Formats: sequence, structure tokens, C-alpha cells
Amino acid sequence: QQQQQQQQQQQQQQQQRQQSDDTNDALSVLRAARREVLTEGVDVLQRAVTLQQDHLSADDPATAVSYVFLARMYWSLAQLSELDSDKDGSNSGTKRTPASEYRRLQAESLRHALRIREASYGATHPIVATTLDMLLKARLADSEEVLDVAMRGVSVREAKLGADHVDVAHALVTAGRAYQALGRWRDAKQSMRRALDIFVQRNGDMHQSVAICLTTLAWVYRAQLRAAKPHATTSDEWTSVKDEDGDVLVHMEVALLTQASEIFSAIREQQVKQQQQQQHQLEEEQSAPQQSARQRNDQRHQRELLRRNDMRMIGSLRSLALAQERAGRVEDSLACVAEMLRVMEERFGSHHVRLLPALRLQTAFSDAVGDAHRVREALDRAVSILQSHRHSAAASPSTSSESLAQWDAGLAQMQLALSLAHRRLGDTAHAQQLYEEAIGVPHSPTIDMLYNVALAYDDMRSSRNLMFRKLVFFNPNS
Repeated sequence: QQQQQQQQQQQQQQQQRQQSDDTNDALSVLRAARREVLTEGVDVLQRAVTLQQDHLSADDPATAVSYVFLARMYWSLAQLSELDSDKDGSNSGTKRTPASEYRRLQAESLRHALRIREASYGATHPIVATTLDMLLKARLADSEEVLDVAMRGVSVREAKLGADHVDVAHALVTAGRAYQALGRWRDAKQSMRRALDIFVQRNGDMHQSVAICLTTLAWVYRAQLRAAKPHATTSDEWTSVKDEDGDVLVHMEVALLTQASEIFSAIREQQVKQQQQQQHQLEEEQSAPQQSARQRNDQRHQRELLRRNDMRMIGSLRSLALAQERAGRVEDSLACVAEMLRVMEERFGSHHVRLLPALRLQTAFSDAVGDAHRVREALDRAVSILQSHRHSAAASPSTSSESLAQWDAGLAQMQLALSLAHRRLGDTAHAQQLYEEAIGVPHSPTIDMLYNVALAYDDMRSSRNLMFRKLVFFNPNS
């Protein structure tokens, strides 16, 4: 009976794999069909541009519209090219136009549209600003060109909307990012602080735009810190770096991210209260269908606002936790991760796979302060989540064998880390069991190597945190 059950399970798994392969084949056919349609669309638009240039004036706005549509076609083809590259490795030996070439053609088409619109409408027209934004989003490789486009966007908006308009602030943030890419730290900070002043003036100091701008400004300090100390690993090395004004970079990063997290938290508290009030009103007014329908729409809108704020808050808390660690405040990092987990549990549930990055951070920070019991708890929870989702993935007919292998590798990695945690607490029997479960599944040999190196360092009581952290954060699919 056991053999029959095993055979039935194997047959079911084979059927599921076949269904998954059929689905992937169908998706490949759809991608090929879409590529063919887009390629034909590019040919048609190129003919349209040629006809417009022959029969209309050189700067006719209609030609600019064709260039914009042509840029959108190139953008879609670049997306397809990236997807094919991810699915087939290096395009499986087939000769296809790389995504970088489509990006270049997209940017070139937008430059033609920008030149025509500037000649037709003037350099300060709103449609010119819109085209500049599209050009920035085309992923230009030249940082100098990005900066030039960004500063032109600032000038256009200032001329039309005034120096203290919110749109000007958004353009200043974009310019600040361009300065950051060029390593012009002072200019990047000045641009973003000016944007921050506009957001505070227009929206108040507890608005979401203020928190986002604070986070972006903190990233400038972090980028400057990493550029100055690319190989630093200790808080003493991080805290020794100061900027041109004499401020300790990591302390400025912590201060800005703390302020941003407090704003996100206050906004979240207010949004949760509003959502609860709307739910209470909705329950009381079930007798008025029209009003209830309107309130249901409001409630959906509030849920979406809360979701967006939660995602930004999670990102801000993660950045703050890492910054606190660089500043040597690992206990504060653990507090940030605990708050991060609380928000994620309310958002996704207590057993969602999205909790894994936070649990990895909790493991690393707990290990840094020598709390072996908290390390084991975090890893135990991570293993439980991975086992649950791995089981669900195996039962799904749409899961490919490659995807299942990735789940196995990630689970083996966490089982090995948990085995090491049990070993530290003296539970060698459980540690051996976890190790045997992990190595019983095919996975990256690098995981085994990291485990054994971490084990050796543990025995020597040297560089324990560094090797354990590498094991926990290692990407088994790289």
C-alpha cells in the first residue's frame, strides 16, 4: 500500500510538472506573439515618422507624438527582452536585441520628442516638463545627462508654477539623486533639503511626502559613507567618517531615518483609527445601501493608503535598523526590527514569506549581542515559514521544478543556521537532526561550505558573528 501511495504521489507530481511546463510553454508563445506585434508596431511608427518629416514641418508636434509612442514600444520590448533573459539565461544562445539597446532607442526617441516640443511650445511649457520626466524614467546610463535633464525639469516648473510648488520639490529630489549618482554630496543634500523645506511648508511637518524626502536624504548620507569606507565592518570605522560640514555621516543617517519612521508611524496610527471608524459607521448604516456603497469605496481607498504607508514604513524601519547597527546601537536595531515585524504581521499575517528578511535581520542582530535564545527563536520561525510555503509550492501544479529547487535551497540554508544555533545552546541532538535534514536535499554546495566554516570559527570563538551572518544572508540561488 505504501508503494502504491508513493507511485500515485509520483504520478501526481509528474502531472503537476507537466502542467507547469505546459503553462510555461504557453507563456513563451504569448511573449513571442507580443514581441512580433510590438516589432510590427515599431516598423509602422518609424514609417509614420518618416512620412511626417517629409510632408510636415521639421518641428511639427504630431511628429513628437509619434516619437513618444515609439519610445513606449521600445520600453515594452526592453521589458520582454529582460523577461526572456531571466527565463532562458543568456537567451539560450538565440540572437535577440538586448534590453540595453531598446533602452537606448527609447531614450533617443524621447530626445527627438523633447527637441520638437521645446521648439514648438517653448522651453517652459508643461508638456516639455512631462517629456523631461519620461526621459528621466528611460534609465539613461550617463549620469551627467540625467542631471542636465533633472535641472531643466526644475527650471521649467519654477518658471510656470513658482519656486515653492510641490512639483518643484519633486523635481529637486530627482536632481538630488542625480547629484548623488555623480558623488556630488553637498549639491545632493542642498537640493533635497530645499525640497524638504517646500514639502514642510506646503503639506505640514507630519505629511508622508516629508517622511519620504527625509528617507531619500538619509540615503545620500549612507551612499557618502559607503563611498568613503567601502570595506568598513565595525561601528568604530563607520562613526569615524564625517562630511564636509563636520557631521558624523552615520549619526545624520540615523537621525533622519528616525524622524521619517516617527512620521510614518503617526500616519499609520491615524489611518488605522479612520479605518475603524468607517467600519463602525458602515455596520450601523446597513439600512442605507447607497450611503453604505459610498462608504465601502472610501474604506477601500483608506485600506490602499494604509497599505502604501505600511510598505514605506517597513522600508524606513529596515534602513534605520541597519543604520543603528553601523552606529553601534544594536539593541536599538533589534527594537526597529521588532516594530517592523509587528507591522508586517498586521499587514501580511504571522506566517507570510515576506517576514523572512526581517527574521534574518533579527537573527543577525541577536547574534551580535550574544542572545543565542533569540537567535534560535527567529531561525525556528523562519524554518517553519519556509517549510509551510515549500509544502504549498509542492502542492501547486503551477510550481516548476526550478522554483521548487529554490525553495529547497532556501530551507536548507535556514536549517543549517538553526542547527548551528542549537549547537551553541548545547542541543547537539537537535542540531544533528537539522543538519541531516538539510543535507538530504540537493542544494548549493556553498551553503555547506559556509556552515562548516562558521562551525570552525565557532569552535575557535573568533569572528563568530561575521561568518554566521554570511550563512544567514547568503543567497543560495546566486
